[in-house]
Amino acid sequence: MTSVLMFNHGRSVDSISEDLGISVATVYRYIGLYVSGGIDKLLRCEQVSYWGKMDSFQLSLLRKELKTKLYTEAKSVSSWISQTFDIHYTIQGCVSF
Repeated sequence: MTSVLMFNHGRSVDSISEDLGISVATVYRYIGLYVSGGIDKLLRCEQVSYWGKMDSFQLSLLRKELKTKLYTEAKSVSSWISQTFDIHYTIQGCVSF
C-alpha cells in the first residue's frame, strides 16, 4: 500500500524502489494490482513465500512483531531479523514477510 500511496503523491517508481528497498518490478506489480482490483486485490496474498531460514517459532515471533509495529521498509524487517535471530536475509528476501 505504501508503494501505491507514494506513487499517487508523485514519487517516481525508481525513488519508491530505493526508499522501500524493493525492486522496481515489485513497485510496478503493486501499482498494477491496485489499478486492476483496488485495495482488496493489492492486499490479497497469493504468493507462496520461502521461509527456509527461520523455524516456526521464529516465524511466529516475526509475525507478532509485524502485527504490533508498522514497518515501511523491507530493510528494517531484515535488520530486525538479523538483530533478533542472527539470521541474515537480503532486503528482497524480506519483501514477502
